Order: sequence, then C-alpha cells, then structure tokens
Amino acid sequence: MLLHDLKICSNRTANNTPKFHLNSKRKEQSMYASIRKYKTDSSSEVARRVNEQFVTRIGNVTGFLAYYVIDAGEGVLASISVFETKEGAEESNRVAAAWVSESLSGMLGLAEITAGEVVVHKAK
Repeated sequence: MLLHDLKICSNRTANNTPKFHLNSKRKEQSMYASIRKYKTDSSSEVARRVNEQFVTRIGNVTGFLAYYVIDAGEGVLASISVFETKEGAEESNRVAAAWVSESLSGMLGLAEITAGEVVVHKAK
C-alpha cells in the first residue's frame, strides 16, 4: 500500500486518532518483509559471500520481490527480504537459516528476526 493511496477521513477513532481508508482507484498488492539482524566480526566477507552465493537462492523463493543487506557498522549486518506473501517471507527465514548454517558457520551470531506485512511503502 502506498502512502499517497491513503486519505484521512473526517471522523476519528475512539482514541481521537484519524481513521484511514484506501483510495480505491487501483488494486493494491500486499507485501511481506523479513528483517534479519546479525552480529559479526567479518562484515565484508559475509557480504561478499551473500552477494556471490545467497542472493540467487533467496531470489528463487516463491513471491520474491526484493533483497537488501545493510552494513550498520560496529559489526552489525541486517538483511531485508520482501515478498508478495507471508509464506514467502517465512520461507525466506528458513532458507536463510539453512544457508547461514552451511556457508557462514561461526561467522554470525544468532539472527534477530522481525517479520510481518508491509503497511506503508513508497518507491520511485
């Protein structure tokens, strides 16, 4: 759902926040994302391996839309996987866990995972 597809109604909810509803000019596509955050002492090597080996694997998961890796500094890497379905996002977590276990054993701490439906989205 794109932010510009929302419009504020004149009525408000019980806690006095504005109600939003969709501008129904076009059909909306749901998206689901999974954010995985890791600690590592080898950010550049992990990123190299992800780019060379993992991006193809994650791209083959049904409903794949996008994948990003962010180097947050201080040994923190985060990945964002975006899918058309909740099942795709959940499968991406299983695929990532299996690949990390087989290809990055000992290089990453346990993943901290946040996943759910994308409720606001804006892209060019």
